[in-house]
Amino acid sequence: MRSVLNLISLLAVGLIMAAIIMAAPADTTRGAELMQFFDRFDFAAPGLDYRSVLAGLALGVVIALIARISWVDIARRTAGWIANQAHRLLLLGLAAILIGVIIYV
Repeated sequence: MRSVLNLISLLAVGLIMAAIIMAAPADTTRGAELMQFFDRFDFAAPGLDYRSVLAGLALGVVIALIARISWVDIARRTAGWIANQAHRLLLLGLAAILIGVIIYV
């Protein structure tokens, strides 16, 4: 799972870098030619949308952080915590039932 998420985050970063390279032409004549080419169509000429770049970077970082979580360990710890807190959870459930009875009666 971790390797798949690392691959996805690397693909996201690579896609962002490719979009930056494609959106920022190297010289002004090529940029002007590109703008004239896209003026023939109904959609706007390509430009670098900084919100999309930041969203892609944030998504890549979040995917990389999620990949570092040991999901097996979380399940084991959660089950241990529930087992250790069983008495308190039982009391909490009884309190919720009693409060519900008081409110609705």
